[in-house]
Amino acid sequence: MKNTGLDSHNVEPLAFRGGLTLLGAFIAFMAIFLAGWTAYVTPTLQQVFGLSSTDPWRVVLNVFPGAIMLGVGYGVLRLEGIRARGVGFSWPHARSGTVWFAGIIIVLNVLLLLVAVVTGGQLSWSYSDLTPILIIVYALINWVFVGIAEELVARAYLQTKLIALLGGGQSRFRKALAIVVAAVLFALWHVPQRLLVAGLDVSQLPVNLLLLLVAGLVFGVLYETTRNVIFVGLLHGAYNFAPIVANVRYASEGSADIQFLLLLAVAGPVAIGVWGYYRWAHDHRTSDFRPPVAG
Repeated sequence: MKNTGLDSHNVEPLAFRGGLTLLGAFIAFMAIFLAGWTAYVTPTLQQVFGLSSTDPWRVVLNVFPGAIMLGVGYGVLRLEGIRARGVGFSWPHARSGTVWFAGIIIVLNVLLLLVAVVTGGQLSWSYSDLTPILIIVYALINWVFVGIAEELVARAYLQTKLIALLGGGQSRFRKALAIVVAAVLFALWHVPQRLLVAGLDVSQLPVNLLLLLVAGLVFGVLYETTRNVIFVGLLHGAYNFAPIVANVRYASEGSADIQFLLLLAVAGPVAIGVWGYYRWAHDHRTSDFRPPVAG
């Protein structure tokens, strides 16, 4: 395949100009903002709009913090002297990321249906408790105002900034350390939401944070692999609201082989799709993979 991108060795690396002060202010803002929004703003908006804690339309409230995070993420990048497209946030990235994401979802659903038919599974439509309009609303809000917004602030800015500060542009160990630190902060940001909205007990928090840490590590690696925050954000959103058209059930729990096939039908297209995007981007967007450095 012909290389239509720029040679990454001839492209000027990203240079963050804000130093530790701006990074500290960003982390403090995100911690205060997410805690305050979860504890005070969300309950107030629920009362204003007459939405109970069981009303499915309450998902619309996520538009507000999501839009703020998108604005903060873009703004802090500009304060750092970084163009958004330099961290994978642009219309070309949106086009390619959406196409690859759609391909993964189509293949994933086809494979799930094939496994169900071949193994005699019973099919039922997913999200039968939601109207078609609500399904579209849930998808757009979770994929854009949750997935992409969180990836813009947690990976495109925070993780990339930490990699730059730790000199991880050429060091795999330092890059891995930055990804871990960013994943820890990503997990801690969710503490207020888990306690105040999800209603978890403090005793349940450690296990939940561990799962969030693992998710943060996975998304961190995906972002470093693709450098397309739109693509990773859509995958993040799909983790929150899975775009699976049908549930597969069996009279019993199904054999271990069937469960493995179902898992493979879900994980396989994602893994192959990410690998495929990585190969495509290295041929067409070589400059996306330049090493970041601190200013």
